[in-house]
Amino acid sequence: MSEASNPPSYYLSMFLSIGLGFLQKFIKSAFHVDGISRHYIHSSTCVCIDAFDQALTERFPDNLIVWKNAQIGLIHAAYRLKCSNHHLKVYVSIRQEAWSAFKSDDRQAIKGMSVILIYDKRSLKQLFVHGIKKYTKYDDIEEFTGINSINNGWCGQQEEIFDYIHRHCVGSPRSIMSIGSDLNDADLKELNEGERYKRFREIVNDSGADQLYKDYLISQRRIFLDTLDSEDDIKLLLKLLPSNVLRGKTLKTINLKFAY
Repeated sequence: MSEASNPPSYYLSMFLSIGLGFLQKFIKSAFHVDGISRHYIHSSTCVCIDAFDQALTERFPDNLIVWKNAQIGLIHAAYRLKCSNHHLKVYVSIRQEAWSAFKSDDRQAIKGMSVILIYDKRSLKQLFVHGIKKYTKYDDIEEFTGINSINNGWCGQQEEIFDYIHRHCVGSPRSIMSIGSDLNDADLKELNEGERYKRFREIVNDSGADQLYKDYLISQRRIFLDTLDSEDDIKLLLKLLPSNVLRGKTLKTINLKFAY
């Protein structure tokens, strides 16, 4: 099977640009899909749809209503196709924020067919160690970094290496593996002990901050940040967050600046 030459956003834009009249005809013709699938599909067939939310973000930037409703429509379509032909399996990825807005009599039935992806610290650590074993000559995190533990300045205690890495990622496999890749490129084992600790902190801090800002706030979460509608506002907010533990007075000050 050859790869598609265009991303999902290309086909989404194509359908939305053909005109309302033609689009309405297309929607009416789609009602015949059930009969067509039963007529032609007689053996196991899988349909996989991913990155639909990204296509919506590209085509409708900052439009949260369209972003949610289109994914809800995809849920309905996938469920209908599955029910219309037991040979047909449809797999779609839906963001949790869209699923929370999904209200339907079929919600419980669909939920029973769904897998909710939650990446806890234990799972991310297993993934990180697996990446070390697969892509480097080392077998564990301590051997990979050349560091057994690192001092946590806020708590005044020694912290496990992965705990430090986990605190600086955004909680996704991609962010964890990106930090691992940056650490691998640094050849920490070639540095003396003092330089190794310093370089480790610099890499993890810089990589984590870059992910939080560019990949998470500017890209993935931008559509949900109603009062942070510019990069300058996002930078201002980050400057007001010196740590992940804040006093009530600090939170109130931040709230007054952005919750309007």
